[in-house]
Amino acid sequence: TDPVVKKKADDNNFVIVKNPIDSTVPNTSVRVELATYAQESISTADDIIVDFSGPSAGSGFDLPSSMSTSRIKVFYDDGGSEKSFNPSEVQIEGDRVIFSVPTDKNDNPIGFMGDYRIEFSKLARVRTPLSAGIKTIKVSSTVDGDEEDIIEAVIRRTTTVSPQQGPRGSEFTLEGKGYAPGTVTVYHDADGDENIDAGETLASVKTVRGAFSTKLTAGGNPGEEQYRVRARDSEGDDVAVGFNIRSSMSFEPSQVSLGSSLKIIISDWEKEHNEIVAVQIAGKQVFVADAVEYANCIDHPGAARRDQQGKISLTVNVPSDIPTGEQTVEVYDHYQLDYTDADGNAIEDAKPACSNEERVSNPGGRIGPLDQTIITDDPIAITKATVEIVAQALTVSPATAVPGQRITITGSGFSRNNGNDIVKVTINGDDVEDDLSRFEVSQDGTVAVTVTVPQTVRQGENEVQLTGWDNRLGTGTLTVPEPAITVTPPQGKPGDRVTVRGSGFAANGIVLLNYGDVNVAGGQSDGRGNFEISFPVPLHAAAGSIQRVHAVMRMDGQDDLQAGADHSPPSAQVTAEPDPVLPGNVLTIRGENLPPFALVRPVRFANRDFTPVPNISTDRNGAFEMQIRPLGVELGDQPLRVEVSGVVVTTIVEVALPPLSGPPEQVFRYLINAGVLNRIWYLDSPEQAWSFFDARPEYAEFNTLTQVESGDILWLNLSAPHTFQGDQLYEGWQFVLLD
Repeated sequence: TDPVVKKKADDNNFVIVKNPIDSTVPNTSVRVELATYAQESISTADDIIVDFSGPSAGSGFDLPSSMSTSRIKVFYDDGGSEKSFNPSEVQIEGDRVIFSVPTDKNDNPIGFMGDYRIEFSKLARVRTPLSAGIKTIKVSSTVDGDEEDIIEAVIRRTTTVSPQQGPRGSEFTLEGKGYAPGTVTVYHDADGDENIDAGETLASVKTVRGAFSTKLTAGGNPGEEQYRVRARDSEGDDVAVGFNIRSSMSFEPSQVSLGSSLKIIISDWEKEHNEIVAVQIAGKQVFVADAVEYANCIDHPGAARRDQQGKISLTVNVPSDIPTGEQTVEVYDHYQLDYTDADGNAIEDAKPACSNEERVSNPGGRIGPLDQTIITDDPIAITKATVEIVAQALTVSPATAVPGQRITITGSGFSRNNGNDIVKVTINGDDVEDDLSRFEVSQDGTVAVTVTVPQTVRQGENEVQLTGWDNRLGTGTLTVPEPAITVTPPQGKPGDRVTVRGSGFAANGIVLLNYGDVNVAGGQSDGRGNFEISFPVPLHAAAGSIQRVHAVMRMDGQDDLQAGADHSPPSAQVTAEPDPVLPGNVLTIRGENLPPFALVRPVRFANRDFTPVPNISTDRNGAFEMQIRPLGVELGDQPLRVEVSGVVVTTIVEVALPPLSGPPEQVFRYLINAGVLNRIWYLDSPEQAWSFFDARPEYAEFNTLTQVESGDILWLNLSAPHTFQGDQLYEGWQFVLLD
């Protein structure tokens, strides 16, 4: 029987594939519906085979690795009524789908012959071939005598451009699907003969899974409305697509100042719009061509017209009273204007152009004054683009200045007015108070104005504006620094002189200096806001403290100008020697950088009071010296604390035992100073000779023991218990081994 041909039109996302298959979407999952024929009866347990391999290797449909039975449905005729079933089992073998005919829902065998249909849902994930062309699908069964049916599938290429339109010179992307494996040549057929001539090739792109993508630049001849490109693969077939050229607008110069001339250049101006009759910038009308009426048709003598290359240009003046920055330039043709005749009557439905015959036969009259030919309230621009509008550039010298300082502002591009050429100068939006009437613009349009920086400027960048008599505006920048001071040297004792240098203050102003909370000096800034003031460090400056030096300038009606920096008197110090000190020996304590002429009290060492009696005081430099004997203090590191007029300084001094080798009066000084040592006996074993040392003064001339060593064994006689080498000794005689 003849195959049934059906197709769901205009739906690339849901393609019903019939025989012959017609798909415009290569390499995509599709719904496949195959109308075929059974010459013999196919029944339960028989297999149906659908071969998607195509006419040659690599040209067939893509199949998934597995497929659910619910994704396949077979429709057949059963005594005049259509019935259907899902296979009982599905196998994927390479490019073939093999499925079995099941029993019906009542477990009865199914049998059919003649016309039947096989449907693969889109969820079966059968993908169309990668390349375009006529492909084949073979349908057969395992029943003897049932012939194989061959169904042709027509797969078409898709070639698109994105975006589809833009100005000449724009970049666009050309994408293709369904191309043969290998290389695709992309070319611009300039002469229209469909041959790839020298210089016409734009790109050579390799296909990946039948697809390619390349970026191109829209070219072609001026005035052409479309830039057409062709794609050709190894099979020699061409596909032509076009990028629609839209007019583009450029400007000379690309950055224009207020009040200056601006040339508008439009390329590829649409043919139906032959002339520019109106222009507005930032919503302000800047050009409207003269209009003449000839018997209800309109002519625009002097309007800018399109040339043979589709190019049109017009020069206009940028208004002086529009905002600066990126502003929109809009261009209009005849249809965006409202017209009135000489009597003030509106001319409606006027033809946009007059023929020569109409001009001669109907001379008509000029339409009113120019202000009666206006752009409509809600126009639609034929084309538009943005241009950067800037004010005339000004030079400010010096570029960094302070309130009250004189600066000079120079600029060009201004116009003369026989006096009073400059009407206003503002800095940070505030008018300067100088007389501007004496400043004139020179013949070449340059001007130089000297003014005083207002007290109201803010720190940082301030916009400077100079306005001419015709509202022509120039702008520049003035930087106002932050006030700052330095203190030299950054450290010093009371009475030492320090120098404070300041900058960024107002010109010729009075500066007051505070050291901490006390005013210490004053002075005046110069014409650039700088100053230098010296003063002695106050006597009240506490040693080791951090004092804030503060500079303040009072401003009439404005916030004070002020800046600060730190200054530090040297830190108070206390030293002690010797370190370590033996119990009972003299310890010398020295202090410096303390409050001058102040009592040194209290003095504590090892948590005992050693305040000198009578009292001692620091000298004019905050220094002192004293001595103590640390008797009865514990051994080891001990704190030394000295306080002078509220300033407390601490340090650590070690109290140590005398060495255990040396003269007895040194080794046993701790016991001697405690008054408990009477006598020491020592036996020299090799010599079998005794020697002794008696600590009591009356026996000093009889002592024969002059040296002891670590490891010696000695007899000690004590008058009272005491500790030695960390051990408790008792009253009377005992052996002692020197460590």
